[in-house]
Amino acid sequence: MIPLKNRRGAAPLAADLFGPRHFGEIFGLLFTAYGFFSGALGPALAGAIPDATNGNFVIVFSYLGALCLAAAGLVRGLRRGPPRQGFTPRRAWHIMKAVASRQPTEDS
Repeated sequence: MIPLKNRRGAAPLAADLFGPRHFGEIFGLLFTAYGFFSGALGPALAGAIPDATNGNFVIVFSYLGALCLAAAGLVRGLRRGPPRQGFTPRRAWHIMKAVASRQPTEDS
């Protein structure tokens, strides 16, 4: 399981899973999928089902609950890949310290 500490939402999850290299592209796809399925299909189904069943909202809440449980199971089952060599917060801190401690040269 991926520890998210106190962070919540799709952006930290995408960053933890895929790293910062292609974060913009991956998060764009995640957000597009979220907007399409949740924004377009959710209200349409939530309105069509009670219309077809004489106002029975039990079916709507049942399928929404099932989808929430399925999503929770999928997120819980995600695994972080092997550790990557590259840019980490600790390495960024060391780079910033090294840059800040440099003496200005005649070129700069």
